[in-house]
Amino acid sequence: MFRDVPAPSTILEGYCKLTPFGFRPLNPEIQATIDAADKPKKEGKGAKKGEKKTIVKEATSEDEFDTQSDIRIEKNPPVRNEDVHNEFIRNEEVHNKDVCNNDDNIRNEEQTSNPKVTQHLNNFVPSHPPSPKTTTTPITIAPCPPPFSSQQQTNIPLSSPLFTDSTVPPTTSIEPPVSVNRRKLADSLIVLSTKVKLQSLHEKIDQLILSFKALSYDAYTKATIECFIERISKEHYANAEKMNKAVADSTEVCKTTTGKVVKLISDTFFFMENFQTTFNSNTTIANEALKSLGSLFKFEKVKLQEIRTGFKTKHEAFQTSISSQISNL
Repeated sequence: MFRDVPAPSTILEGYCKLTPFGFRPLNPEIQATIDAADKPKKEGKGAKKGEKKTIVKEATSEDEFDTQSDIRIEKNPPVRNEDVHNEFIRNEEVHNKDVCNNDDNIRNEEQTSNPKVTQHLNNFVPSHPPSPKTTTTPITIAPCPPPFSSQQQTNIPLSSPLFTDSTVPPTTSIEPPVSVNRRKLADSLIVLSTKVKLQSLHEKIDQLILSFKALSYDAYTKATIECFIERISKEHYANAEKMNKAVADSTEVCKTTTGKVVKLISDTFFFMENFQTTFNSNTTIANEALKSLGSLFKFEKVKLQEIRTGFKTKHEAFQTSISSQISNL
């Protein structure tokens, strides 16, 4: 096994320094050495023949989980489990050292004969410690208290929950230990916890539904319903009165505004009528004044024309008289 590992490799040194932990399956050679070590030594002729031999059976790979059942004592005197375990560890360390020394000698011989040796990795992986035992403990969750109500409540039977999980107390039975898969154990624990949570959730939902039914059917009596209807009707009438008052106030405001607008419009019409009459009278007066002024201008023009013609005739007569007088002189 260690022939292909080089001499200066630290893997083998680390493997030799490893401290063994837990019980491992024993090879026939190791079992033979342990049996030989456990045999009582002969101390010559003075050895007592009445000594009782003790046979210790080591654990195999199948019963790694129960340390108390691994060691069985057949004859007296009793041997402690710690002594057996320490003896087993010492024998295994001695065996590992012997194997390491033999492998070093074989490797040195092969390196001298074959200088070129291909190096390979050591694929040995130490075994993991055994997983502890798991015990299932039942869990009980107290239900929520019912809601407080002043009205009388009727007893209604609870509905059956959707998920039921029967809790069984743990029982101890003498059976051969079985290897436990941690992943499956974790999955089963998760499933159990989710079932418990779902059960408590469904119980709470059922209680809420029952409390709602009790409140909806039993809490509202005839008197409470009448009071509720009377209160609603009073509030409705009060709201209607408020709305009617608001409508009446708005109607009064509209009426006053309409009266003011009508008065303003009538005053405007009266003013326009007065303005129209005064405008018509003033127009007639102005037209008459213009006509009289035009006739006066025409009369004055005629008179001026007559004065001009008379002045012209007189001027001509004066010129003729002057010219006649000059001619006479």
